[in-house]
Amino acid sequence: MPSLDLGPVVGPQGEQGATGAQGIRGEQGLPGPNQVTNSTATPLTGVLTGNGSVVGVASIDEAPTADSTGFAQSGGTDKAIKARVPVYGLGKNLLDNAYFVGGGSQLGEGIFPINQRGQASYNTDGYTLDRWWFNTYTYGTITLTSAGLQIAKNGATSSPGLRQDMEHDLDGQIVTFSALDNAGNLYTFTSGTLDKTVSGWQASSNFGTIWVGIRYISDKWSVSITVADAITFAALKLEFGAQSTLTHTENGTMVIAVLPDFWTEFANAQRYLKVVTAWRDLFAARIDNSNLSFFIPGHMVKTPSELSSQQINYYSATTGNTTGNVSFVSVPGGVYGSVSRGSLSANTGGVVVFPVTVYISAEQ
Repeated sequence: MPSLDLGPVVGPQGEQGATGAQGIRGEQGLPGPNQVTNSTATPLTGVLTGNGSVVGVASIDEAPTADSTGFAQSGGTDKAIKARVPVYGLGKNLLDNAYFVGGGSQLGEGIFPINQRGQASYNTDGYTLDRWWFNTYTYGTITLTSAGLQIAKNGATSSPGLRQDMEHDLDGQIVTFSALDNAGNLYTFTSGTLDKTVSGWQASSNFGTIWVGIRYISDKWSVSITVADAITFAALKLEFGAQSTLTHTENGTMVIAVLPDFWTEFANAQRYLKVVTAWRDLFAARIDNSNLSFFIPGHMVKTPSELSSQQINYYSATTGNTTGNVSFVSVPGGVYGSVSRGSLSANTGGVVVFPVTVYISAEQ
């Protein structure tokens, strides 16, 4: 059957129709910028307010003082402040582990201060809670309480106290020391410009109840606090500048301005002291022709002190023990421990465990 041709489906385009009526007018656009009529800048003495107007002032303060955060504050109410970059570190506490309220980390995670040695009180010369050296001067005791760090004198002529050696360089700086006791008393003093070439105490202040001194000795700066009467410290602070930012007042009550972060303080404390818990901490080990070597993670500030005649238990396919002088070398990321392999077979691997709690100290 022949196909049927129906022709094109769409016919040719017709002529253009007439123009339609005018549409509705759109909304008014935003106003454009003002025309610049004068290329000469006109200086304005004042500060720009939120609505774009300028409030006139007498002058610009070219040398404003800094507040506790490092931002400029004008010395006169009729002066505008010239912008300043905040001073880095202003308000930072240069002392480590200096918030004492809580009772100590030996009571549990998150409880200040950091106290890896774990004693609730100390009455002998030496390092105590982390980063703090205690000087008993024959008679004295420090006790960690929920209200703070209590320092008591056990004799009429004793003046026990604390000392912290710092990493920070104070040379050429002005610093402010602050101490808050649990009764709400605030002790503050500001040094002059410190100079490490000057021997003796660079700055000191006697408050009667406590004495505070700052000096440069044995290539480091240190702060010492001694007490004439029993006192319980809630917090201490040393900071650059002439302002004390340890506390502020809320509803008429003096409070600590900024509380430290527990884990930041704990990690910093472990740069100076590592505690290897008896029978709990295991470290991979290797025995070569001379030594048994193992690695303890966590960077330390310097090579730790040697542990003399410390027995190490070594476990491998053939269990063995070795005893000897353990020496450590600080490397990025941790410390290497090494001890003479004794009777252990060479070229083997295994794990090391300490049968007693060991304190690896890099404290200055």
